[in-house]
Amino acid sequence: MRKLIGLLCLVIAVSCSEPLVDSLPRFMREQGRTIRGGEPGDTSARPPMPTPEPSTPEYVPSVYATALHFRDSVNWRLDSLGAAEVLFFKDGSLVRRQQVSSPPDPERHRIWNGQLWTDYTDGHETVLLCDGLERFRFPGEELLRGFLIVDGDVHTLGQRPGNSGFCYRINGELIFSQDKGSVLGSPSSQAWKGGALNLDGGDVYYSYRTDHIYYVMKGGQTFRIVTDDTFDALFDLRVYGGHLWRIQKKANTLSLVCDEEVRPLTILASEALSCQLVPSGDQAQVLGSDLLGGGWYSFWLAPFDNGTPLSKAVGRSLKSELCYRDPDLLFADVNTGGFLHQLYYNGTDLCISPGVYSGPSARNLFLSANHYAAALTHSGAGPHLLLYDGKETSLSFNGYFTSVQIE
Repeated sequence: MRKLIGLLCLVIAVSCSEPLVDSLPRFMREQGRTIRGGEPGDTSARPPMPTPEPSTPEYVPSVYATALHFRDSVNWRLDSLGAAEVLFFKDGSLVRRQQVSSPPDPERHRIWNGQLWTDYTDGHETVLLCDGLERFRFPGEELLRGFLIVDGDVHTLGQRPGNSGFCYRINGELIFSQDKGSVLGSPSSQAWKGGALNLDGGDVYYSYRTDHIYYVMKGGQTFRIVTDDTFDALFDLRVYGGHLWRIQKKANTLSLVCDEEVRPLTILASEALSCQLVPSGDQAQVLGSDLLGGGWYSFWLAPFDNGTPLSKAVGRSLKSELCYRDPDLLFADVNTGGFLHQLYYNGTDLCISPGVYSGPSARNLFLSANHYAAALTHSGAGPHLLLYDGKETSLSFNGYFTSVQIE
């Protein structure tokens, strides 16, 4: 009995002492100093710092350019109507080449969302291709004055040859057409990505003229009708920011009109050589030009709330070009011989060698959100030049640049 009592006391004593083995799970034992505490200020007793999430890389847009390329035996400066192909560049590298019908037309190919869209006609049908693959075709011959992609749907505005009207289509399906009338707007307009088509507030707008009446369309429906009984000439007409904007001339007065509010400009209509509407914030402005004398050419902007035009750039010939996207300016000063003299970005000289490159077209200059690009064709046999945010890429091919875009 005495032995049994002694054995029980021994068991009780062992059960009340500190455990000889840590009872925490192994993954917690390895962090035991942290969980069970440590001395204040002891960094070994603090939880490990969390690993920072990897930052999202900054979006860097690409520069795309198109060009028409001819066989090496062809002198395209003397004859550019023969067989050719479109070259498609991304960031200075050739990514696609595609045969086009003769005579090649710079307005029959375009860049959209990093893809090359081309079209051709055989006189009976018009065919639209994306990266060389047929997207759709429709009967008749049309030159696409407007091109937009909205939520995956392709909107086109095609002018028929002569004075035989136009067609507005979505994915090749006819939405609206007229047997006569001329579409307002050009596919080479740099300020409006869709050319003669314009997206505003989720709706697609365009305008056309027949006789003395201007029709503003919203899809397949008439949105507004403007008659010429209040002006002598109409230079441009656009829906922007929910308002109908136009530039008109009455007698010798040039005016910018928003809906029915007329704001005369201080420049005389007889002095203006060209006028077009350009988007600027929540309103449209007039981008105009006039002849200063001696072959010099002045560009100016006229906002709606100030009728006094703001002079922005002066060129040496009528072939000078100004690319504007609020608040940036890209200006190509072309000399009287048609060669590029200087190229400026927001007033900074980009230091292009004078007389080496031919004067660029409006489609060969581009601005987008603090970025600029220019595609310059060499006036001789040297390599052409692609500029993008201070970078230069020389490209050799027998042909000329037709457009440049940043996306």
